[in-house]
Amino acid sequence: QAGDPDPLVNTVNMTCGVEGFPNVLEESASHSTNLFQPSIAFDKSVSANLSKVGDAVEYSLSLSNTSSPDTPDLNCSISDPTLGVDKDVTLSSGGSDLTSVSYTFQAGDPDPYNNTASVTCSPTGFPNVLTASDSESVNLFQPSIAIAKTGDDLSKVGDEVNYIITLSNNSSSDTPALHCTATDSLLGAIFSGVL
Repeated sequence: QAGDPDPLVNTVNMTCGVEGFPNVLEESASHSTNLFQPSIAFDKSVSANLSKVGDAVEYSLSLSNTSSPDTPDLNCSISDPTLGVDKDVTLSSGGSDLTSVSYTFQAGDPDPYNNTASVTCSPTGFPNVLTASDSESVNLFQPSIAIAKTGDDLSKVGDEVNYIITLSNNSSSDTPALHCTATDSLLGAIFSGVL
């Protein structure tokens, strides 16, 4: 039970009297059971929490055997179906395993992009199962620009032609600032700055 001393010492005592005699026989026997403490630590991290379709991020899955030193080796299965991770590892007390996986965001990926990895571990020779999971969320922004140009439809040599050039930042609101330059084939540089 939780709270039992480690090691757990258990003693049995036996007392016998001989019928018709005053003698008393006494005997005892003890047994000590070493109680180990299995435990794990599992962490998932990502190289960026802001990204976009077409870009890659690095996920890291870190598993540590934080069990007491007398714990049998842990046999573990690490799973992250979205990233294609399905691996088995055996870790002694104090051991660790690091899995790194690159993922490139695809069109149609949900925004935010939530992803969960999980692990199950059992001490060698015991049926106990330790479980852990960890998630990461990546916000996917959508950068988008538009340009429109209108001008006089009719003119002649020697007359001025007036143009209206509209530059638009149509990105999602969570998109970082866009640093833009715009040049015109006749007018040259017409804009350089943040949209």
